[in-house]
Amino acid sequence: MAQIVLYDTIGTKMPDKAWSPNVFKIRFALNYKRLPYRTEWVETVDVRGIAQRIGAPPTGKKRDGTLIYTVPIIFCPHCSQHVSNSLDIAIHLDRAFLDRPRLFASRLSDEALVRAWDDRWHQLVGPHFFTVGGARTHAQLPPRSAAFFKETREAIFKMSLEQQVSPERVAASWASLRKGLSSMAKYTPPGQTYFAGGEAPTYPDCVMAAFLVWMKRLFGRDSPEWREIESWDDGRWARLMRAFEQWEYTEENAPEKARL
Repeated sequence: MAQIVLYDTIGTKMPDKAWSPNVFKIRFALNYKRLPYRTEWVETVDVRGIAQRIGAPPTGKKRDGTLIYTVPIIFCPHCSQHVSNSLDIAIHLDRAFLDRPRLFASRLSDEALVRAWDDRWHQLVGPHFFTVGGARTHAQLPPRSAAFFKETREAIFKMSLEQQVSPERVAASWASLRKGLSSMAKYTPPGQTYFAGGEAPTYPDCVMAAFLVWMKRLFGRDSPEWREIESWDDGRWARLMRAFEQWEYTEENAPEKARL
């Protein structure tokens, strides 16, 4: 089977370069489905130009009409097209590779339900993850991308990056993050692995694990910050991450059983 190309942004302090929570959603999905792929590593500042050059669809639009381009992007050789946006990519993978484990239930209504869940997740907890991890995210980017990250975030939030990640704001976001995760936990049944779909992972599991692995990689698995997250909600998030460890790899360090 021909390799899928996954576009991801470089993290300089990660042993395998991978850090982006949005890309990890799809990296987890590809690894779970055991689909062969290779990563095209790019700098955050270059994503827009590369996406336009390869013809990848935009993922949004600014108020002034300027198109937005973000990763993840994949090139799928199965259908010879580029696909953007994590949720759209996950849906595409389910539809294009019917012989692989699914991330969505077979009924069409499930995609609509997951879109609603995805919107809720990004409204309720997404912003707090970014405040908590903003300074460390900025620090682990290459110089050009770090400058771009700072410039764009300051334009969006109308304040300096230093103000955005002040101790007071970070402390408030930690409290809001815990409250938000507890609220999201109510959408899924408790269990030993805490998969939203029951026995097997689903797209919402990939989303939750992607944001959590971002925190684990930024702070370190032995850090007090990560230990605190693991303790929340009776250890549900720790159980989820233990379950996802088997899919937390790039193609260069894939376990032997995952090599095709």
